[in-house]
Amino acid sequence: MTSAADAGAGPASGGAGHHVTFGPAGPAGSVGTAGSAGGAPGVGWSMAPLIVGGLLMVFSIWWFYFKRDHADLIEGQHTVWVFGYGHLPIFGSVAAVGAGLAAAVDVVQGESEVGVRPVALVLAVSVAIYALTLAGLHTLADREGWRGSIPAVVTSVGVLIVPFLGLSMGVSVLAIGLVLALAVTNHVWVTNRAD
Repeated sequence: MTSAADAGAGPASGGAGHHVTFGPAGPAGSVGTAGSAGGAPGVGWSMAPLIVGGLLMVFSIWWFYFKRDHADLIEGQHTVWVFGYGHLPIFGSVAAVGAGLAAAVDVVQGESEVGVRPVALVLAVSVAIYALTLAGLHTLADREGWRGSIPAVVTSVGVLIVPFLGLSMGVSVLAIGLVLALAVTNHVWVTNRAD
């Protein structure tokens, strides 16, 4: 069974701050790619939805975080504390996404004693915590009220439904990735339409 540590997670993966937490997601995709390319028994195209979904998840998470400059969100000492400590659930949830992707690879390869639903729930809950926390920080900083958080709530509900659809592991990861990619597309469309 491949653990998150075997996949390159943790402090040894290099970097500091958010780069440490973004580290595990990449190796999970690499492990999946290596497993499918290496001709491992029972693995092949079944890994493709997981790889595509994992990439969509990682790219969407990255995009949502860096879609705006965070320096303009911090104005006073109170805001600095809220913004700083508010990142703890963000970093934790991104690390959990990486661990969830590594576990999803194990499920697809048949090397896990855990089923599809628990791993899909880890991914969905992690993504929901990430989206809601980031939206909450932006809402607090912008002082525009709760309406700015509606897309994050809709996205969170969308990803939280996926584990209960009875999909395979790879298709579950792909579905979560597609929900996030649709959220990115919606944001870009709404923002460009407003300009």
